[in-house]
Amino acid sequence: MLDPAQIRTHAERIRASGVLGRSRLIQRLFDFLLECSVSGKAPKEIEVAIDVFGKDAGFDVSQDAMVRVYVHKLRRKLEDFYSGAGRGEGLRLVIPKGAYRFALEQSDEVLPLDSPEAHPAPGSGAPSPPRSSSTRWRC
Repeated sequence: MLDPAQIRTHAERIRASGVLGRSRLIQRLFDFLLECSVSGKAPKEIEVAIDVFGKDAGFDVSQDAMVRVYVHKLRRKLEDFYSGAGRGEGLRLVIPKGAYRFALEQSDEVLPLDSPEAHPAPGSGAPSPPRSSSTRWRC
């Protein structure tokens, strides 16, 4: 499994860049997907709707595209980061199509977070992990 400190450090660089903007929903979605991904969970769309957007269990994801729209917006913000401030990053945090989790992408290859290839090289000098968030997600 991917080192949680590494993924959190990478996520903090994305947050610090300001690319996520001021939208609390985008930030909540980012944090939720991050926590689920680090813990190895792949939530369903309805779980995202309930935990991130406060929808009830009767929410019909087939009739309301809210989750898919916000995931699309978050993908665009990640692309903005990697075309700007994160241009030199060796690994990219991505949301694969049809998934509600993060993966790491290097070159043209997508590496699931639990992939052994996703581990950093020894002695890579990765920065220290950011402080933990007080939000606890039900992943």
